[in-house]
Amino acid sequence: MHKYLILLFLLFPMICLSEEDTIIETDIETESTASDDAETEETTEYKTKNAKIQILNKITAKSHYVEVPVNSQITFGTIKIKIFNCIKSSDYELLENKILLNIYEKKIGEDEYSSIFDGWMFSSSPSISSLEHPLYDVTAISCFD
Repeated sequence: MHKYLILLFLLFPMICLSEEDTIIETDIETESTASDDAETEETTEYKTKNAKIQILNKITAKSHYVEVPVNSQITFGTIKIKIFNCIKSSDYELLENKILLNIYEKKIGEDEYSSIFDGWMFSSSPSISSLEHPLYDVTAISCFD
């Protein structure tokens, strides 16, 4: 008798699984697919005409916010910053600004600038891609028209 009860308790969870459980799983998968489709429709980014960056001078401990038009450059101290692209996320997404830029440095006694940074900077995650220089820190702030 005890053997039958033990078998019943072992098989009970298998017997209790019904078609409703699989339908719920299917509904969840269908809902996630539908939400993925909705997200791809709403995820639009757009290019802007201006970029705002922050330049920190580590010696003076002063921070400067600089607005730079796309496809132009600025010179700040011994560095030159060229902005190539500025992309802002849509209003439906987490606020994200992506700035494609090159940063050059002119060392004392040299006539030409040498490249010290080339790539994208992200405003939501400055630690991923920012310039860490002995004199300056440069981070992306925003993109705007």
